[in-house]
Amino acid sequence: NFTVRGPIEDLINATLEDLRPNIPDPLIIDDFEINLPDGEIVGYANVSNFELTGLQGFHVSALTFDFNNNLGVNFTVDFGLLNLNSDYWADIVIAQLIPLYGEGNANVHINNLVIEGFGHGNLTGGISVSNLRVLVHVETAIFDIHGLIYNEDFSQIVSEVLTDAVAKFLNEHTKFVSDIISPILETIINAILNIDSDQTAVGASIDEILSKGLFK
Repeated sequence: NFTVRGPIEDLINATLEDLRPNIPDPLIIDDFEINLPDGEIVGYANVSNFELTGLQGFHVSALTFDFNNNLGVNFTVDFGLLNLNSDYWADIVIAQLIPLYGEGNANVHINNLVIEGFGHGNLTGGISVSNLRVLVHVETAIFDIHGLIYNEDFSQIVSEVLTDAVAKFLNEHTKFVSDIISPILETIINAILNIDSDQTAVGASIDEILSKGLFK
C-alpha cells in the first residue's frame, strides 16, 4: 500500500491495488533468443525456462501529478526482492578477443530495486503513461551462474565479478540504462494498468518486447 493525496492519485492507488493479484508472479517465459550482431559483444544466446518472482511485492512510495504540465506524472516504485532464474546457452565474443560460451543455469537475486519515473499520464479510455523516462537504483544484484565455458570454477569467478560490478554499473550509468529500459517499462506498465483477469495484456506485451531489438 502507499499514501498519496488527491483524487487522481487515489484512483491510481485503487487501480493498482485491484490489479496487484493479477500481475503475473512468477512471470514465466518459456524461451527467447538474444542476437548480438555487432559491437563490443558479438554472438548469440538462448534463454529458456525464464522465471521472475517478486513482481507483486511492489510498493509505490511516491506519486504526483502536475496538471500544469500536460498531466505530468512522477512516481517511485520499490521492489524489496526480485529473483530471476533461467537456463541458458551462449556463444559470444567480447571485444573481438574473449570467447564466452557455455550452457547451464543462471540466477540473479536483486535487492531493493528502486525505479523513479516521470512522463505524462492519460486518463482517456483507461489509464496509461507516455514519454516515460526511468532511473534505476539497485542496492545489490547477486549472481549465481553455472556452466560458463563448461567450468564451475570459472563460473564462480564470473558470478563474483558480476555481483561486485552490475549494481554499481546500473547506479553510475543511469542515462545509458534509462535509454534501454524506459520504452520496455512503458509497454509493461501500460499493460499492467489495463490488465485483464487472464493476464493476457501483460503476456502480449512481453511477446511484443521479445520480438524487437536484441530479442528474436
